[in-house]
Amino acid sequence: MEDTNKKPFETLHSFHTENEFDEAFYKKFVAPFYTIRIINLINFKSDYLSIKTEIDTDIVKKIIGQNNWRERIVGAFFCAIEDLTEFEDIIGVHFLKSELVHQGKGFALALASFNSKKSIDYLKKYLDYYLTRKDLKYEQNYAMSALKWIDERTKSEHTKEYEQRYSEWEKDASRKFDSYYDEFVQQMLIIEELKTAGTKL
Repeated sequence: MEDTNKKPFETLHSFHTENEFDEAFYKKFVAPFYTIRIINLINFKSDYLSIKTEIDTDIVKKIIGQNNWRERIVGAFFCAIEDLTEFEDIIGVHFLKSELVHQGKGFALALASFNSKKSIDYLKKYLDYYLTRKDLKYEQNYAMSALKWIDERTKSEHTKEYEQRYSEWEKDASRKFDSYYDEFVQQMLIIEELKTAGTKL
């Protein structure tokens, strides 16, 4: 995602790891789960439940610091499901910097799942800047969806301050917000189910 205009988040430090996976690790913890949308994978739930008890901070750290959208989005999914809030700043900075395609969808899901003051602040910082950039079609729709998800569960009104700016940003888009939000909700419901699920379906 190259951009000639300087972004305000360039000085933030992204978490990176030099860990290399062996083939067995990749096949077990990454390959079954990388997707732009959780709902694209019909076996996501059953595959996740088969490894759920093994997911811990060490495994997530190996995955989420890779310089590849596939690993990063998988790490975000795992953080959302297991409520690994110790990765909140890593996810928030990755989200703001928007260094790689697709990854932002997973980060927005994780921040919505955390539903903390800090995660809300990251979502708002993202929208404060990226809604000013009509030339950048990043994950503005998922950031708005994350705030709306939080609003509907906490009776807050965070989205109100962004409704007009979002409407202006998406004005010429063929796909509108309600469609993105429906997609977002479907994924969050899967995440919520997996949070409390056992090791077997």
